[in-house]
Amino acid sequence: MILTKDNLARPNWNGDTRCSFCHSTETIHHLFFDCFYAKFLWRAVHLMFGISPPLSIEDLFVHWSKLGDNLHNSLLLTAASALCWIIWLT
Repeated sequence: MILTKDNLARPNWNGDTRCSFCHSTETIHHLFFDCFYAKFLWRAVHLMFGISPPLSIEDLFVHWSKLGDNLHNSLLLTAASALCWIIWLT
């Protein structure tokens, strides 16, 4: 389980469940794909590398893993994982 604010609230956490950037409820999907901050980062990837922004975790890690040869795919998935990590840390 990823510790987004909606998941933290389940075991009686009393903190704010809103996204720090846009104040929508922070869910996994919102944090990585719907928030304007994440959309900005995925759009930057699209502009720099011509890769369509992902629509979901499955799209990101399944679709992106089939975009090129094995070395290219491995680098893409590593970069995607790093970008998700950065979004979560931020």
